[in-house]
Amino acid sequence: MSMPSGPQGDHLFVISGGPYRKQCYPGAQYILVPLCTVSGTRYDTACLIQPGEHRFVTRLTYVLYSSASIRSESDLCAGINNGIFRLDEDVTELLLLRIQDGLRNSKHVARFIKKDFLS
Repeated sequence: MSMPSGPQGDHLFVISGGPYRKQCYPGAQYILVPLCTVSGTRYDTACLIQPGEHRFVTRLTYVLYSSASIRSESDLCAGINNGIFRLDEDVTELLLLRIQDGLRNSKHVARFIKKDFLS
């Protein structure tokens, strides 16, 4: 889904995990990760995406695992219904598996996500 992400405009976010139901989180929760274009030499190499692997990806892209976030189902639905978030083409099953593998292996994922949702 496309979501506003500051002055750069919208970014593509992938729902990479969920629904999770945890006592300390109300309702169903999902893990979202943003995709970013590679520029320079400092970026997370846990999951690189080649141009054409998704219609949104036109240049070498990486998953910004350091910005992984947890969103509730109600928050996602409200964002879609209010036009703030826009659904986009699904990633392929193979790409989703690569993104999920990177989520488990990247050293940049927040500890609480690894502890509460990936263990």
